[in-house]
Amino acid sequence: RGSALRLDRQRVSVGQVWSEELVERERAEAQTGTASEKIAASGIERRRIVLLGFSQGACLATEFMLRHAARFGGLIAFSGGAIGPAGTEWNYGGSFDGTPMFFGCSDVDAHVPADRVRESAGVCTRMGTSVTAPAPKPFVLVLPAQAV
Repeated sequence: RGSALRLDRQRVSVGQVWSEELVERERAEAQTGTASEKIAASGIERRRIVLLGFSQGACLATEFMLRHAARFGGLIAFSGGAIGPAGTEWNYGGSFDGTPMFFGCSDVDAHVPADRVRESAGVCTRMGTSVTAPAPKPFVLVLPAQAV
């Protein structure tokens, strides 16, 4: 038995300052919290809940975890991280109590710089995670022969 929540098209990225999109971000974060609560209410322990996101979804999943630090099943963040403009200091309380987390990214993502992904992994490490964050890999685009 499994449950999934899909949050997309929120037009968010880690480097942007929130203004007119703040309402959408807050709504997406509320939906993530509601889904987590419903999953827990159905009898699935929080320790078995894994959040996974790509790009904007990874940003939302990471931010949700930072704001609700506890022992979860895990976080998988592909090309995403904590939300805020350059220079943001994330000083959230709580502990992840060893929650495993994976942060991965390319070295040329215009919306989610590799430095932000590393910063996010560092914040989570300080909050008690078991983080895997491999070095960013060069971006490679592979096209079928007929497309060239």
